Amino acid sequence: MLTSRAAEFSKLSNVERALGDGERRVSIRPLGGAAGCLMMILFSVLASILLTVLLNLITR
Repeated sequence: MLTSRAAEFSKLSNVERALGDGERRVSIRPLGGAAGCLMMILFSVLASILLTVLLNLITR
């Protein structure tokens, strides 16, 4: 029984290794590289602050 579990684990490890190799072939990069990614984060934060202030002004 212990031997069959070890064999199953070995097969699962091989499948996981094969999937891992497949994932390395595909890379997802943000549009505009690192600078574009940082600009989108900055835009998101600033838009959130602006919309919060506008909502507070409207509800007063």
